[in-house]
Amino acid sequence: MPSQFLPRKSFAHRVACKALYRALLRPCPHIPLPPDLPTRGSINPIKHLVRKRFRQYVYTTSEKMVVKALSVGYAVENLLRDAANGNEKALSQTHSLLKSLHEQYLHAKSSTPLPLPNPIARPPRPIPFPGAPKIIDIRPLPQSALGGKGRRLIPKFVTTGSSQNDGIAFIRFKRPQSAYLSRVVRQKMEAKERRWAAKDRGRSVLSGGWGGDVGE
Repeated sequence: MPSQFLPRKSFAHRVACKALYRALLRPCPHIPLPPDLPTRGSINPIKHLVRKRFRQYVYTTSEKMVVKALSVGYAVENLLRDAANGNEKALSQTHSLLKSLHEQYLHAKSSTPLPLPNPIARPPRPIPFPGAPKIIDIRPLPQSALGGKGRRLIPKFVTTGSSQNDGIAFIRFKRPQSAYLSRVVRQKMEAKERRWAAKDRGRSVLSGGWGGDVGE
């Protein structure tokens, strides 16, 4: 079974394409552009179109498409060379081609809807209820307010770290834990980590940055 033909793997094909590429770019600076043609950026629009077409067909494996693309490339090279040499007919045809491609670009841009941004659904930031009393003012609950079997549960003293010195200690009255309490505990943990990081930076400066100067 014959292996698949890959044009970009052929040495002769690469040489021919590079020669055509250089021949197409050579007359670009010598072709006057129409004054009513809007430009996008500082690159010559003819040079931009040549580069775009070569990038488009660089991975093409169809022999028919390769032959067709090369035939079009040679025809455009003759057109650009004549336009650069001052041929009025070739120059007019080049301007018409540039305007036609620009209109196609505007039409495709206007007909293609912009992708809608994907909104990220974020839960609302937990905040305390307005006028909510402090927990120490309403605990322990009276017997009439106890639900279920009427048994009073003992609050638990918990900490977020392995020990009281590492984390934040607080009293948990029930589960699930409220989102507001979780946010407060998380913020306190982040503030504590920032303080410890600042202390470590201060110790490293005192021990490393000033140690030699003080000794001298």
